[in-house]
Amino acid sequence: MNEAPRSTASERPLVLVVDFLRFDSRPPLTRLLAGGNRFELNSVDPVSDLAGGLPVHDLPTLAAQYVGSLAARPQVVVGFCNAVTLAGEIALQLGAEVPCVAVNPTWTTADVVQQEFATLRKAAGGSGSAESAKALPDRQRMAELLTADLMAGLAAAGADPEEAEETVALLLPRQLAWLDFLRWSAEHEQRTAQATTVVSDEPVDRPAWWRGPWAPIEAPPMPADATGCSGFVEQVETAIAAC
Repeated sequence: MNEAPRSTASERPLVLVVDFLRFDSRPPLTRLLAGGNRFELNSVDPVSDLAGGLPVHDLPTLAAQYVGSLAARPQVVVGFCNAVTLAGEIALQLGAEVPCVAVNPTWTTADVVQQEFATLRKAAGGSGSAESAKALPDRQRMAELLTADLMAGLAAAGADPEEAEETVALLLPRQLAWLDFLRWSAEHEQRTAQATTVVSDEPVDRPAWWRGPWAPIEAPPMPADATGCSGFVEQVETAIAAC
């Protein structure tokens, strides 16, 4: 499990950020918030932890693992994108007094998992996604399909078999961890964490299961890199500070 750089002033609010490294070059939200030095930050990266072999098989158990590992109770839990469901579950398990901030939320559905699986197959350079367009296969079959696509793409790029196998061994665990995480999020019974604040740089529809006030805070666009993120980060920081 990862821990973000801590700010030096102990009186700063302790914030737990649930985030993950992107498959592209965009920085995680934790890194952007650390630059402002307004909070004492801890972070968890469920995708990296699952890729590293964390032995859990559903979202509530994953949340409980993180709650049990915390040295101190955070004052706020922040979730980004597809991690908002896990962030909400962590906040609920911590207790009624811990609010949650959902940043650019994506509440994962089975369709999202299907799309991500097809996207990974296409990005690997494989032959196609005919099977992924049907019902999502089981984990073993997904591993077989992704392995075949990666091997085919690497071979087409000129990699020799040994080099291709080494590359697949590096890439596949994270891809499967990502799909596991999305699938568990989609299967999880959605509940609104207490005092949840939504901050987004694009319109967000209110989920059917949402309970309580719905007043998303509009933020400036989040750029593809850390440059020019100040307006977006300031809006997120303001929402955290208001909890």
